[in-house]
Amino acid sequence: MHFKTDIFNKVGLDGSSKDWETLTRGIIKEYEEEHSGTDMFHFDIDEDIFCVFSQYIDDLMVLAKMLKAACDDEKLMCNYLDIVPCRNEFF
Repeated sequence: MHFKTDIFNKVGLDGSSKDWETLTRGIIKEYEEEHSGTDMFHFDIDEDIFCVFSQYIDDLMVLAKMLKAACDDEKLMCNYLDIVPCRNEFF
């Protein structure tokens, strides 16, 4: 995983599969709060592999769009990671 490593590095993370899971769980938390759903998404991660899956394809597509939006916006990405120093640095 080398995508967006620079942003992860800025907040003291290395961009590992676990870091991507943390980012995605932040997005899922917001999504589930807005859509009254829980346990809609599941993870299969390894050292070099990050995978999110769900039986709800429409929700998975929305999650993919939200993840892309976060990756396109460094501030948003940091918010989802819930890294206080990162948020303070950019706001």
